[in-house]
Amino acid sequence: MDIQSKPGVDPHPDPSIDVDTFTRTKAGNSKDILLDETTGRRLSDITDGRPEDDFDKQLFYDLSIFDDVDSKMKENLDNELVKTALDQGIDMRDYVADVEAELKRVEDFALNDYIAEAANIASLHYQIKSCDSALGLIEDMLTSFKTNLGNISTEIRWLQQQSANMSVKLKNRQAVRSELSQYINELAVPESMIRCIVESSVTDQAFVEQLHELNHKIGFAKQQAFQDARSAQDVRDVLLKLRVKATAKIRDYLLQKIQQFKKPMTNYQMAQNAMLKFRFFYEFLLNTEREIAREAKDSYLETTSKIFYSYFKHYWSRLIKLQLEDLPTKDDLIGVDESAKRGLFFSTVQPKIRAPVFSLGERAMILLPVNLEGAVIVPHTSSQSNQRYPFEVLFRSMHWALVDNASREYLFIIDFFMLSGQAAQDLFNEIWGKTMLVLLKNLEEFVVTSYDSIGLYLCLQITQKYRELLDKRGVTALEPYFEAVTQIVLPRLEYVLDLNVQSLRAADPSAFKITSQPHYITRRYAELLAAVLVLKNQGPDYPKVTASIRQLQMEMDSLIMRMAAEFSDRKFQLIFMINNYDTIWTVVQEHTQEDSREMETLRGTLAQRVNDFVEQLLWPYFGPMIEFIKHSEAAMERNLADTIKADEKKIGSLVRSFNTNWKKAMDEINAEIMRTFSNFKQGTSILQTALTHLVQYYHRLHKILSLPQFKNLSVRGELINLHHLMVEVKKYKTTF
Repeated sequence: MDIQSKPGVDPHPDPSIDVDTFTRTKAGNSKDILLDETTGRRLSDITDGRPEDDFDKQLFYDLSIFDDVDSKMKENLDNELVKTALDQGIDMRDYVADVEAELKRVEDFALNDYIAEAANIASLHYQIKSCDSALGLIEDMLTSFKTNLGNISTEIRWLQQQSANMSVKLKNRQAVRSELSQYINELAVPESMIRCIVESSVTDQAFVEQLHELNHKIGFAKQQAFQDARSAQDVRDVLLKLRVKATAKIRDYLLQKIQQFKKPMTNYQMAQNAMLKFRFFYEFLLNTEREIAREAKDSYLETTSKIFYSYFKHYWSRLIKLQLEDLPTKDDLIGVDESAKRGLFFSTVQPKIRAPVFSLGERAMILLPVNLEGAVIVPHTSSQSNQRYPFEVLFRSMHWALVDNASREYLFIIDFFMLSGQAAQDLFNEIWGKTMLVLLKNLEEFVVTSYDSIGLYLCLQITQKYRELLDKRGVTALEPYFEAVTQIVLPRLEYVLDLNVQSLRAADPSAFKITSQPHYITRRYAELLAAVLVLKNQGPDYPKVTASIRQLQMEMDSLIMRMAAEFSDRKFQLIFMINNYDTIWTVVQEHTQEDSREMETLRGTLAQRVNDFVEQLLWPYFGPMIEFIKHSEAAMERNLADTIKADEKKIGSLVRSFNTNWKKAMDEINAEIMRTFSNFKQGTSILQTALTHLVQYYHRLHKILSLPQFKNLSVRGELINLHHLMVEVKKYKTTF
């Protein structure tokens, strides 16, 4: 259909209107309808049903779109097809007409195709409509299902909320049930408990178990009563009656056990062990009836205090009778003359057994652990066998009994009465106070009359050993007692040692019978010094005791010098001093291996005396040579070696005299030492020292004669070879 033939359509449209702005739509009987391509609305609708003014406004609005025609034309001019048409000089109207014709042809083809497929399109329309109905049903069904799902989800959330609420309620009820059940169990008094507390014996295990439960229920009921819990009032009377009943039975049991201590020949430790088995009884009394607990404690305190006081007082009185009858006196001192001790009238009475005053001997065996913790002395048995002991043995027996019983008692107090620290110490002092006071009094009465320095020192060391033992056991209650013992014994020991010092200072050498052999005072001193050094190494160092020992050593050195001065010959003086110092050294070395200050002093003093004696021994045989050597060495030390005169006659005489007499001199020296010293070991040492000095002197002579002023002396060729001299000296090595 040609566009010009369409009715109502201007065959010559305004060229200013873009034909692409509008499109034609076939509706109904192929009536052309102009649509606004921008808004998609029919132009005829713009004026339908509207006032004229509104139409004018709308028309003005719609026509405003043509304002940008110029800009659109410029854009169309940029189109490739338009450029091509313009370049070829084609008339745009013809070009448009061709395009419209082509569009018309395509439109007709599409209409014919649509008409040909009308039946199919109608069928498709009905199928779509049917599908639309089915989909509508499905949509309704899905909508309903969605609604149902929403309802189910709401119900699920509601159920979850209900489940959570029920879970919280269940937990709360379980918590309440647990607390309430525990509360009822802790407060309720079962029939079995009442029957057991009333009818069972206190020694039954069931009674002890029910007593624990009763103690807990009483404490819990008190706690609830403080919080005004009415339920506590319901069981108060029952608990009160059970408490009274249990308290009465426990009181009777404890007092009965304590009374058993008083029976003769009763082992109170067995009763204590039985009480420890039921230590909870006292704890129950302490929690429920403090007055009865105090009564039981006071009864135990009074009973045990009397028992221990009576036992140890009686034991000491019988034990002291077993002491050796012949005790050291003020005359048993190092420097006291033995003849003075005998008095004017010498008695031939059989001497009594006594402990050695100055020597330690086997007395030190008491410090061994097996003896310290050994069985105590039984006075009755020892009396029948007529046995006697030194004081330190009795001291050990008494204090081991004290340590054993007191430490056991202290541990019992801590365990049974549930005490510690100062409270336990106070109760222990109440039980043992009188006993320890009487022991200290008896000890002091003996100590003030004792002159046995070794026995006193042994008592000090025994005390220290027991203090260490108690410290290992964790028992501190006896520490004040043993400190008091130390304060009693130590001053007396210091006093006795000072008496020995004074005896050495006051000793008169002229009153003694002095020979070259060791003096008996030296032997006493050596034994005492060895004993003190041995005991000193067994325990702590007491400064005043150490000072007394050093003072004793100084006084002994002085006495040896004064006794040696009784000899007019210097050689005999040295022999006496060597023999005495050798005795001291030998005795001390036999008992101790410690390098103490006293041992060092002894070693140095003895070596000095030996060197002095060797000089005296060599002088008669080699005096001129020794004098020449010492004179020459003195000049060499002052850098005056050139002043020594090379007197060939004098030097020749010295060398020839030595060559002639040296072997004979060594034989005579050897023989003299054998006659002088009875201690072969010491004699051998002195001989070796003498021969060593001789070799050294001869070596020093060789050195002096090697000086320039002596090189031309012909006598140098007569010097004996040192090696030959040493070979001869070695022959005397095995003499002793």
